[in-house]
Order: sequence, then structure tokens, then C-alpha cells
Amino acid sequence: MPVAASRCRTGVPEHEEHRDMLDWLGLDRRGQFDPARFDPDEANRRLTAVAHAGPVASRH
Repeated sequence: MPVAASRCRTGVPEHEEHRDMLDWLGLDRRGQFDPARFDPDEANRRLTAVAHAGPVASRH
């Protein structure tokens, strides 16, 4: 899902997918998410770090 779509749906309580998006993000209430504070550059840095970290060892 494009980031813009998820931001819109999460930031607009009247949107039909609002509650589902908050659930997907693991948030209990709307006030926990501020779409104006989302920094795509920071998100990309974090995703790049995870991708470069390699596979996670199995606990089995």
C-alpha cells in the first residue's frame, strides 16, 4: 500500500479503513499516530539498516 494512502486512512477517522489501519499499525487510538510527523527519509534509513543486517537467526 502506498504510504500516502496509509497516512490518509490513518489520519482521517471518518475513512472506512481508519480502524483497520490503526489495528495494522498496532495502535490503540488515533492520537498515537501523527501523519504530519512521518519522515520518509528516516523510515528509509531504518528499512535500509534492517535489510543490511541480514537474516535473523532461528530460535529453534
